[in-house]
Parts: sequence; C-alpha cells; structure tokens
Amino acid sequence: MSSIIAFRPSLRAYALKLTIAGLIAGLIIASAIIFRADILSLKSYGKVVFLLLLIIPSIAFLLEVLGPVYFVRTHLYSVGNGKVEESVGAISRKSKVIFISQIREIEVYQGFGGRLFRYGDVRVLSGLGSSEDIFMRSVADPMGIKSKIESFISSNKIEQKEENKNSGQASRGHGFLYPFPFHYDRP
Repeated sequence: MSSIIAFRPSLRAYALKLTIAGLIAGLIIASAIIFRADILSLKSYGKVVFLLLLIIPSIAFLLEVLGPVYFVRTHLYSVGNGKVEESVGAISRKSKVIFISQIREIEVYQGFGGRLFRYGDVRVLSGLGSSEDIFMRSVADPMGIKSKIESFISSNKIEQKEENKNSGQASRGHGFLYPFPFHYDRP
C-alpha cells in the first residue's frame, strides 16, 4: 500500500461547548461593563470586583479554548502502508502502531452532537490486547475513516492471497527456485 491518509482530531466536537463558554464569558463581561458605575461606586473593593468580573471570565474562556486546541495539535492519526498509527505529543512523541493484519475490529461512536456536526470517535481493536488499541477521539467523518481502514484491510487480504498463491506455485518443486536437496522427486 502506497497511499497514506493522515488526519487530526476535529474542533467540531468542541464547537457547541466553546460557543456556550464564549456566550457566558461575554455576558459576564458585558454586564460588568454595563453596570460598571454601580460596581465602581462600592466603597473600597469596587475596582477589585470590576477587574475580577473582567479577568476571571476571560481567563476561563481562554483556558476553555486552549485545551481543545492543544489536544488537536498534539494528536495525529494515519492510515496506510499496512498500518494504523497514532502519534501523541507536542515536544516528545509517543507512537502506537497496529498493522492491518492485526486489526480485529473497528468501532465507531457518534452521539447526537456528533451526528449533527459530523464528528465521532473511532476505536481500532487489535488482537494483541486492549493496551495496544488505538482510540481516535473527535475525528471528522468517523464512518469514512472506518470505511478507509476496511478498504485497506480488504486490499491487504487480497494481496496476501496473491502472495500465498504465488508462493504455493513456487514451492511445488519447479527446480529453478529450490535446488535438488530441498525438492527431490523420487521415481
């Protein structure tokens, strides 16, 4: 297999969450600005309350945005060359590989939001145990990814059948591949 498909998790999974967080932070900041005269009229701690109403929602929203962006930038999945691979990490990378011949099952999970925004989770189960499974979180078009992996599996099975067929013909004692000591036909 020569084609490799590489993809990252999608931010679609976090679209609704980030929108709600932005609206809440915006409402708090807007209300602080609208009622700033009332807040600042408080005796000694009015300025502190006003600044906290501006700073805390801004920081919370920033952290809410940075988490998913960091996750998307540090995860990379690839399918091709006879394997499914997961690479995780920003500075140091950790890779997990399952060869196509070792794949036992492919599971797809899409909740209501995933069906609506076309994202979901794909879990590639290997025959090696649960610690070797690859879990692709929040990827765009999970059914398309599953069908790509299944097409790689089917083309791998076809290649294996052709190899077995060719190796079976070569080992029947045709003489040019295996000399006398290995295949001696007695009369």
